[in-house]
Amino acid sequence: MAIRKQTVYGKKHDRCAGFVDYGKDVRTTDDADTLASEAHVFLLVGTRSHWKCPIGYVLTNHITSTVQAQLIKVPLEKAAEAGLKVWSITVDATLANLSAFQQLRCKFGTTYDSLVTSFPHPTTGEDVFIIYLGSMPHAEPGK
Repeated sequence: MAIRKQTVYGKKHDRCAGFVDYGKDVRTTDDADTLASEAHVFLLVGTRSHWKCPIGYVLTNHITSTVQAQLIKVPLEKAAEAGLKVWSITVDATLANLSAFQQLRCKFGTTYDSLVTSFPHPTTGEDVFIIYLGSMPHAEPGK
């Protein structure tokens, strides 16, 4: 989601917040002095009952698909550590999301037989399926 670029001083930790922050689990060469323009929020949602639980967020600025693919793995690993099974990931069908999932071994072709809309869980190896909201982009991902 888009956020306003701004810094906010936090008295408790005596520092400013509002800069790009991928957390300690993702390694990048991006500049941490860049103001964030987006927040990526990770939620767990019940499949058999109605509940939602936010489990994390990262602040980004024009995230690359490589970093996004790394970020997708972190909550999957943390959920597995807690004994939770993740069946699917729901995203909007932007080219950035499609490119990130291609890096996780998904394939998006022009025929039904060429589609691979799941990837192996980084911890358990079980299939994690992708659910797209909205229509698919017209251009090929990565082009």
